[in-house]
Amino acid sequence: MLCGVNNGFAENLSGKVGDKRYPVQFPMGEKDQCAKTYKQYIAVNNHAAYAQTAIAFPVEAFFCAGAVGSTKVEAEKEALKRCRSLFKRYKMTVAKNCQIYASK
Repeated sequence: MLCGVNNGFAENLSGKVGDKRYPVQFPMGEKDQCAKTYKQYIAVNNHAAYAQTAIAFPVEAFFCAGAVGSTKVEAEKEALKRCRSLFKRYKMTVAKNCQIYASK
């Protein structure tokens, strides 16, 4: 006997790190706004992504952004867009461009 079920329910992504590409770093510690953004990314029960700039000293700024999307790819694009928008908003030196550090 073979039984196949498609109940329409997606996997629960809440509390999952997903595809972690690089180790996340928070230069200001766990109370850093980027640490809070990363924790929100993990808590989301949907496709999401977390982007940040790499840390290399000396830097004046450290940028990060999170985003939720209907697909993993959509969330990654939005997180990169939000992270890159910070370059225009704050005219500071950063180590590198924004990269996706984790997505699910």
